[in-house]
Amino acid sequence: MSNDNQEVTVADIIVESMPFADQLIAWCNKYPDFKEALKVTNPNNFIALLAVSITYTDNAPGDEIIGFFAYDMTEKFFKQDYIVNEGGNYQKFKLYSKLPNKNYGEHVQHINDFFKGKYGKNGHYANTHHYTLERLSAEQPKLAERAKQAIALAERIEKNGRRELSQAELVDMLAKVRQAKTPVA
Repeated sequence: MSNDNQEVTVADIIVESMPFADQLIAWCNKYPDFKEALKVTNPNNFIALLAVSITYTDNAPGDEIIGFFAYDMTEKFFKQDYIVNEGGNYQKFKLYSKLPNKNYGEHVQHINDFFKGKYGKNGHYANTHHYTLERLSAEQPKLAERAKQAIALAERIEKNGRRELSQAELVDMLAKVRQAKTPVA
């Protein structure tokens, strides 16, 4: 977040918590529509696994594909969306997701555009948007424990509801996330 006088949102904390490069975090802060379109920044519907996968495809040499999973609390399965680091130089990003408000634009495209476009040519990334716990555990074993924790958290939220955080709590939480990310000298 560039302006210290600006209100802190849950989305700010989630973006800072994700294992995103500093340039991607700055991009999210520069383009609020991009940040708000990320499934992981919508905690009323999704729980982030706080992990990313980085892949490359011969279909678009030089582009870095950043995949990330979120647990859909309504549909009760995992969804993977993609951020493309165009050119691999961390200067321009495009998000591929499915938005309920259909508010797509220059930096946010429908997930089907990812699969039907250059990234999905020749069957690349086929069937990589929806995952059950079993499939996620089999294909991404390092995420299995986080996936189980996300499901358990969703069940607790469904049972107990959630508490709104005050601005002071959000500011404190963001400071703690940033402190935890700061390397110790």
